[in-house]
Amino acid sequence: MRIRYKPFSPDQLRVLGLPEDPADAKGLAAIPTPELQVLVDRAYEQLDCEYPSPDAAEWYEALAGLLDRRELDETAALRHPA
Repeated sequence: MRIRYKPFSPDQLRVLGLPEDPADAKGLAAIPTPELQVLVDRAYEQLDCEYPSPDAAEWYEALAGLLDRRELDETAALRHPA
């Protein structure tokens, strides 16, 4: 079975707690880390299908980049406590 993903509409993004634009750093920063991991996984699933959503790559890059930065910050904080 082939899975086709449609781009998210602005209403769907609001329901998910996402900003309408993946370049909205302030909006993305408000997403809690556990929820961010779920969103990264979902965006990856959309990229890994036969017919990915046109927006999936942009969302994956923004979400995964934010998650990576958070993990690096947490690691640095553990190595050098204040």
